[in-house]
Amino acid sequence: MQEAKSSLNFFGVTKKGWRCQFTLRDESEAALLDRFGKFVTILETKGIVPYEHTKGPVHQSKAEQAASQLTVNGKGDHGEYEIVQGGVISVISNEKGDVAYKYKGGRFKQFGVRVWPEVLEQLGWKLDSMRIGKEYSVENYRAKILLKKGRVSKVIELIPAA
Repeated sequence: MQEAKSSLNFFGVTKKGWRCQFTLRDESEAALLDRFGKFVTILETKGIVPYEHTKGPVHQSKAEQAASQLTVNGKGDHGEYEIVQGGVISVISNEKGDVAYKYKGGRFKQFGVRVWPEVLEQLGWKLDSMRIGKEYSVENYRAKILLKKGRVSKVIELIPAA
């Protein structure tokens, strides 16, 4: 059997305390992350929570649970989208060494979603004052994330929360 190009290995704990190991494999990282997102939904419906070896079961705080429930899916001029409440904008250096921006919030906290500079500039953010390695709160915003064929593409708008 040929080795998968991408794999993800993690542990969960059932409601009754059984610790389980899960492995997902796929041909690309993007496809793997999409599958993982769908698999997490299944795990949550079954009451399986993440397990961290050093600390045991990991449970979300009430604030994290509330934030994760503030997700809206829809279809607009640009296509399908998802709106997520709160989070941060991370300033990173991309593979070419250029400054880039990622939204991290909701189900996108770990890997983030690309934000183009013009999205931040439309809000009056001064990009030249933002530093690589820093995170800037967008707790008072909702991120509108474009989906292409069901896959995460980019943040197309940051909407001030009412």
